Order: sequence, then C-alpha cells, then structure tokens
Amino acid sequence: MEYNLPKQRKIKEKTPAPDQRKFAVVPLHILEKPLTLGSLRVLIVLSSYCNKAGFSHVSLNRIANDLGVTSQTVSYHMSRLQRLKIVKKISGHYTMIKGATRRIIYDDDISNEDASRIAQAPIEPYNNAEINSMIKAKRTNKNKDISKQAKSKDSKQSMESYNREVTSLFECVTSEQQLLSLEKRLLQGEKPEDLRKELNS
Repeated sequence: MEYNLPKQRKIKEKTPAPDQRKFAVVPLHILEKPLTLGSLRVLIVLSSYCNKAGFSHVSLNRIANDLGVTSQTVSYHMSRLQRLKIVKKISGHYTMIKGATRRIIYDDDISNEDASRIAQAPIEPYNNAEINSMIKAKRTNKNKDISKQAKSKDSKQSMESYNREVTSLFECVTSEQQLLSLEKRLLQGEKPEDLRKELNS
C-alpha cells in the first residue's frame, strides 16, 4: 500500500501591526513644573502608550527607541518626572513580559485603585496567544541558557555596574545641553568615571 506524505505547510511570517498612535494627552499641571525639553519629550511618548486613566506598561527601551536616545537618558528623565510627581511608578505588574507599570498623574485626588476602576483594564499591546507565546519563548530560552549563565554572570554584573555609573553621572547634570553632550561622548566610547572626574573638576 502506497502512503503519500502530506505536503509541508508553508509558514507565513507575521508582519508587525502598524503604529496606530496619533496623539498623546499630557496633564495641564506640568505648566507649573520646571520641566526640561527632554523630560517633556519622554512624558509625551509615555502618554501615547497610556490608557484613559494614565496607566502604561511601556518599557524604557521602547521609549528610548521611539526618541532615538539611550535607555539611560530615558531613565534619567523618568526619575525626574517621578520626583516632580508627574509620573508614579507602581510595582508588581507584568514584570516578566513588560516594562514597569507607571501612572501619569492627571488628578492628585484620584487614587491608583480609583484610576484602575476608571480604566477598567490597562492597555494591552498583545493578545493572549502572543503573551503565551512570549512566556513559552522565555522558558525555552531560559532552559537553553542555563549552561551559559555562569559565563555571562560577570559580563552582566559589569553591564549593571556600567548602567549604575551612567545613571549616577546623569543625575549630576544640571542642563539639557550638558546631558546631550555627555550622552554623545558615552556613545563614542568614553568611560563614565572619566566624565565624572571631568565634571567634578
């Protein structure tokens, strides 16, 4: 008896959906705050990913990619927005597959719980099938990388140390122009500790 194997199915690559964002809503009370242009740009991009109650799960890397800057620069401006009480960071949400949950404060009198009820559900850029696929991919990669973890531990610690140095360096900056100059020099390969010595002198 002759048996014919079924034809191999063609796998179609899924094209990413186009960016549907057209506007961003920022709170009016920022007019009373000492906001720099860089911090305002970060706030605008963050706002474009928010739901109607101001909640967003967008990562700093995504914001950095949208603005064409480094994630350390975005981290500096995000810290500033949090100090000015324009943005509030909320821990314990979707940390495995998303950025930290942040809420833009449109109204100081509305609590996080009330804002969550107003929103009914946070913005979810992925459907359930995509989320499950991402979780599965993370687990698979984790199993594959167990043998590599010991080797990569030192480089990871080195990168974390570098990121701390850069963030600390940016916190010493007093002007937007100085920040852009430091960022450019870091991209050219200069060391954060050398730049810090130069600032201190």
